[in-house]
Amino acid sequence: MRETLIQYQGGRYSGCIWEWNFGFFDKQGKYHDIFSSGSMGCPNQPLIESYIADNKPQKDYYLYRMTSEKALKSLATETNIVNLSGVIKWFNDNFPEYEPYALCSKCKCKMTNMDEDGIFEGWHGCGGIMSTAGIILCRECYGLGYCPNCEYVGAENIRYDEDKGIDGCIYCVEEPCNQ
Repeated sequence: MRETLIQYQGGRYSGCIWEWNFGFFDKQGKYHDIFSSGSMGCPNQPLIESYIADNKPQKDYYLYRMTSEKALKSLATETNIVNLSGVIKWFNDNFPEYEPYALCSKCKCKMTNMDEDGIFEGWHGCGGIMSTAGIILCRECYGLGYCPNCEYVGAENIRYDEDKGIDGCIYCVEEPCNQ
């Protein structure tokens, strides 16, 4: 396997049945651990090769060819955005020639630098004590439609009341919360 990202079911530790883990096979076929956890994590090549062999047919993992736009789009649309952000940061630091990206939940623009581009919103629980973001916004969409007083996101309902000196969503401007 070459130039391929693997997303697989790792985890299996106290409090976790499984969670997504990631690794990458470079141009030479050498495996690089991006994130591995628990007794099912695969921090090295022999373990990931054994994992793949034990999971035939392919059912507990996904492969993404890093040179394929179709695969990159699938990664961007099918992977949890918080996990995807970590994968993008890892590639930026270790293999910048590959450009995985996230898509803004509103305008669908590509974001390739998560430290500068993406802002997570809509945080919610996802089991146990874990939480995850529901959406990711580019800086422009965030600036156009984010209420600074609550967690409302939506450009069509952002207002500024000059008399009160309040900006935010219609709910916070009309009946100020957190003011």
